[in-house]
Amino acid sequence: MGYVRKTIALAGAAAGLAAVVQAPAQASVQYADDQWGPICSPGGCTSKADGWIVWANRTATVGGSVQDDIANQQTTVYFDAFQGSVKVDSETRTAKVSDTAPVSFRFTIGNPDLPGGIDRIRIQICRTPVGGSEICDPVQWNENRDF
Repeated sequence: MGYVRKTIALAGAAAGLAAVVQAPAQASVQYADDQWGPICSPGGCTSKADGWIVWANRTATVGGSVQDDIANQQTTVYFDAFQGSVKVDSETRTAKVSDTAPVSFRFTIGNPDLPGGIDRIRIQICRTPVGGSEICDPVQWNENRDF
């Protein structure tokens, strides 16, 4: 076998070996999106929130709105992200006394550096009368990351 033929044969063998040894591409994990709410504050649904969650590998995007139809109070929605039973991140969104329309929101929650990511988001709504104490709904809404 001549020099040129040996070189071509070796190059072909090397290309074939590289194709066999190359690691397969990682598949993208797809999670089901969630809708939540409406959840209402204690004492009726004059204060409420609803929205959606788009789950990613380690974080989630949460969107929706919070609304307060009673003068002289504000409504806050609390979002806590968990991996198992460990709280990883928290966010809040509030409709203030001066807001007359639903307050829209969209944010990312979780830790992009956390292996395995978040797998649950707990949502709770509370209202606070002006000059009063915060009153939270004892029911907490939980959304789990599903495949």
